[in-house]
Amino acid sequence: MATAIGKPTTTSKSNNNKLETLVKCPICLDYYEDPRLLQCSHTFCFKCILQLVEKNGGYYATCPLRDNTILRRHTIDQLPINRAVQDMVDHLKKEEQQQEEVSTYSSKFKQLATKCDECNGVIAEFYCDTCKKHFCTACLKQKHSLAEFETHKIIVHINEKLSPLCKEHAEEKLKYWCTGCKLLVCSDCLLFQHKHHSFIPMQEIVQQTKIKFGSSLDQLDQMKQNLTDLSTKTTEAQNTHYRAHVVTRKEIEQTIAALQNMLETRKEQLINQLTTRDAEQQEIIRRQRNDIDEQLKTVSVRELLIKQILSTGNSIQILNTKDDLLTYNELHNEQYEQLMEGCVYDISGFVHIKTRSDIKQKILQAGNISSQAFLADSHGIRGLITLSLPTINISDQHSLQIENYAHGYRFLLANGQKTFKLKSLRINGSISNELHVYILDYNDVLVYKQTARVINDVWTTLKWSCVSLTTSIELQNNYYLFVWSNSPRESSKSKGRPSYLSYKNGNHNLRAVNDHISVRSKRSLMTTISDSDLQIGTKFNVVYDAFLTNEKNNEWIPSIDMILELDE
Repeated sequence: MATAIGKPTTTSKSNNNKLETLVKCPICLDYYEDPRLLQCSHTFCFKCILQLVEKNGGYYATCPLRDNTILRRHTIDQLPINRAVQDMVDHLKKEEQQQEEVSTYSSKFKQLATKCDECNGVIAEFYCDTCKKHFCTACLKQKHSLAEFETHKIIVHINEKLSPLCKEHAEEKLKYWCTGCKLLVCSDCLLFQHKHHSFIPMQEIVQQTKIKFGSSLDQLDQMKQNLTDLSTKTTEAQNTHYRAHVVTRKEIEQTIAALQNMLETRKEQLINQLTTRDAEQQEIIRRQRNDIDEQLKTVSVRELLIKQILSTGNSIQILNTKDDLLTYNELHNEQYEQLMEGCVYDISGFVHIKTRSDIKQKILQAGNISSQAFLADSHGIRGLITLSLPTINISDQHSLQIENYAHGYRFLLANGQKTFKLKSLRINGSISNELHVYILDYNDVLVYKQTARVINDVWTTLKWSCVSLTTSIELQNNYYLFVWSNSPRESSKSKGRPSYLSYKNGNHNLRAVNDHISVRSKRSLMTTISDSDLQIGTKFNVVYDAFLTNEKNNEWIPSIDMILELDE
């Protein structure tokens, strides 16, 4: 027997309208179909994402909401389904279908005030779709009590004040909630099918459900407020990050531009100096060439003169020119000897072999990109303490399997800094297992331990696995902070994969984190120890540095990516 569906209230319509704006794809502007969640948290239909990529050559595309997220064709199938959006779409479609059925039924029969077709004196409460007649309760029992009428389709009139009728007993209203079967039943059902079951009146379970719904609404309202605050702070963090990016980029451009101006100025100076020297040396060579040319002319003239005198055979003329020619020849020989000594000139060169190498080294050291971790949550944006090496090339970062050793840091506090309170820590890596946190005192004795279950398989962009400490811990001078993951368990979540931590090539050397805290990379052998054996007071096998033992100075200790949140 079909039951009526109440008309939607104005409030529910308003809520559905607001809900519709959240469940329509920004690309096709229709309800989401197979909604997929991008890494930037935007959601689109799977087919819309495919079409978007196909329009861009079939290889990749960017998020239509212009947040620079890259969508690659070979990774689209791996995008997770947005279950929350899918559930909302299903809910809206179901409500629309129900409202359409109610609208169709109401427009067809308009029977809220229709009287019974039998007695014509009482408002009809039922309609028999087989007989095509309206009935009140009494007439329905009288006319449809025979067995041949059991197959008739009885529809309850749209009347919010009436209770729905039992499907098994058409004349009985549903008044009770069977707690065992979790369904509404009538009085006859309680006497037969559910006679040994516990039950409560329908109004009581309705009231209890309303209370639970109210509590759920309060919880959802609080979640919505928290998510709204988080969204606001995340947007603020995005804007802050972008502003920092713009300022840093401008500083880089200004610094390099200043260096380029200095290089251009030096270039101009060197070229001017080279040009001046070149002019001087060219003048020396030019004069030498002129003197040589003049000497050649003189030699040629004297040669012709002597040949002419000798050809005449005049003895008197030969004797008269003898002294002049011989004297001139001696003078000419002196000039000739001077010219034959050659021309001394300079060739300018640029001394660049070692100088250029030094300049290259200085340019490579002309600034670095440093970074500091920040946390953006609903409470605001605040800086975190980064313990790993401050500057390093991305290519130098590795993955470290952490089954054999616990890795971490030893803290050395500056003068006047007695303690600091640790609230939480975050580890960069792929962790699909239990992560153990250990805090040791200056005697290598365990003073605090905590185990956190970390599953970092889906949200690959959020590589920082957070461990919030159950209590705020005060770390003193020479205290240790270690993390360790034992052998992976076979489970559907971890899939038997071991845990890895991101690390940078480091050593035992002391390095400053800020004005108050310095750290040394440390590790402790864990192969023969299980976490259950590690009780408070257990002494760890810490690997010491060369300053305290006879270990080599160059022993390598990984600097793992770890950031801390302090409890101010």
